[in-house]
Amino acid sequence: MSDPIDITWVRVKLSIRSGRMQRYMGYRQAVRGRLGQFLVGLLFLQQMLITDPVQAEPNVAAPTTARNPKRYPYFFPLLADRATARGAQLQLPWGIGVNYLYMNQQINISKIALSVNDNPTQEVDFIGFKRVRSEAHTFTLRPDLWVFPFLNVYGIFGGAAASTKVEVDKPVAFTTVVNQGATTAGFGLTTIVGFYGLFASLDANFTWTNLEKLLEPLPGTIVSVRLGKNYQLSQGRSFTFWGGAMYQAIRATTKGSIALDEALGQDTIDDINDAADQLCENSGRPALCNKFLEDLRERSPADTVVNYHLDKEIKYPVNMLVGGQYGFSRNWFVRGEVGFLGRFSALVSANYRFGIPVR
Repeated sequence: MSDPIDITWVRVKLSIRSGRMQRYMGYRQAVRGRLGQFLVGLLFLQQMLITDPVQAEPNVAAPTTARNPKRYPYFFPLLADRATARGAQLQLPWGIGVNYLYMNQQINISKIALSVNDNPTQEVDFIGFKRVRSEAHTFTLRPDLWVFPFLNVYGIFGGAAASTKVEVDKPVAFTTVVNQGATTAGFGLTTIVGFYGLFASLDANFTWTNLEKLLEPLPGTIVSVRLGKNYQLSQGRSFTFWGGAMYQAIRATTKGSIALDEALGQDTIDDINDAADQLCENSGRPALCNKFLEDLRERSPADTVVNYHLDKEIKYPVNMLVGGQYGFSRNWFVRGEVGFLGRFSALVSANYRFGIPVR
């Protein structure tokens, strides 16, 4: 026969364990609920320089009985049902955009190494730069997808026409312009959050550009932030404007080759030859200077290739932005954006958005 005290003790332990389990399950459900609310609460948008600036339309008004009781008809973005249940108005998940970007900026060259034809490059000190300015016209195709209501991912594919104007003040003053074509590819991420009727966005994209006269692809990173407001107009139209800032970074070292007669005219080559003696006397490495000039004289300019190795950086890596977007409907958008202060950029784009129903 069981002892009544033992039976009572077992019941007490079971009761304690049951209470702990209930508290644990309640805690886990609360964490899940709050995590879902946190993710949904991050409403996002936008992209920079080759991205769409307004991709979500957060409705910051308190949800009312006007909530849509129907399930969101598309698989993406994830958590869309929760977002729309709280009053968010989401753009269609898939997009394809066509972009044109013009950029004009100054470049600083801190170190240069040169050689002729098959000789290895060596650092030189007898060339000085007054100003180097880069200009580019870029056309890109940009597919994108809203993975979450607050996160957009996109690709960048296109081509460019680049022109670099180099003003040299040492050993002789002259200006040369190098034109070349390029192809570019990359990807990016955009996040956006809505608050008090406004939105804030953070965008980062990473590209690799193949220039005709460079030996290796040129990697670049662009990070931008924007603060703006979206207006819903009649008949499904919308207007959005914003201001912000952009930071651009490029790899500090580039290598390439260029034909001498393409980089310099015959008059400039003659001026360099005339100043050769004084040029090498003032150089910290006169033997290297003389060897370089001898290599130039040995062949005609048409048969001479100059190899270069540059350490460079953008003179003004940060600039300000202002822009706007007009939506003709839920499907069609056009936008423009201008960058200023330190460098100039202008972006024009058209975007078509669509959904693929899956449920």
